[in-house]
Amino acid sequence: MHVNWVKRVYGGNPNTVLEVGCGPVGLIKHLGMSRRVAVDPLLNEFRKDGFPIDEHYRGCELLPSSAEDVVLDGQFDLVLCLNVLDHCMDAEKVLRRLVAWTKPDGALILRSDLRSRNGGSVYHPIVFTREDVNRVFSEVGMRVIAEYKGPPISPLDAECEGTWLCGDHIMGSVPPYDGYERLR
Repeated sequence: MHVNWVKRVYGGNPNTVLEVGCGPVGLIKHLGMSRRVAVDPLLNEFRKDGFPIDEHYRGCELLPSSAEDVVLDGQFDLVLCLNVLDHCMDAEKVLRRLVAWTKPDGALILRSDLRSRNGGSVYHPIVFTREDVNRVFSEVGMRVIAEYKGPPISPLDAECEGTWLCGDHIMGSVPPYDGYERLR
């Protein structure tokens, strides 16, 4: 996901940003003005493996915790969660927490591998379906602004990724995302 695309969707550079499942080289270092929080249970492992975590995330709060267990104060203008849900032990809990961490006038950008209830793979054992996402969004009152369907990440995962842009802050037309088909 490209930083410029995220900024165009958001309508500028958000003041506060949370990236859940940031990995060793997340987008958050390019976003946010006053507060940037990066969450990933493997941050310390990435350090041990030689990734320059502290250099890459300079100026960010780093929280080595799972999305299910992390303790956060406040809400954020922009919440990013990219390819995380199918790696969580309780994806529905994480999705509900993402919504709670998003300010009422903020935006949540969620990207997730989707599979059928029978699906999943060795690489992505947790099954999270489009129906699961839509049901939880409906229950918590979150509005889906746009949804994209893109190519699989690898030949081993024949299912597509879905990208949802959520939140009332996103107004007007959503820019195209290269290589992805707009579904709604």
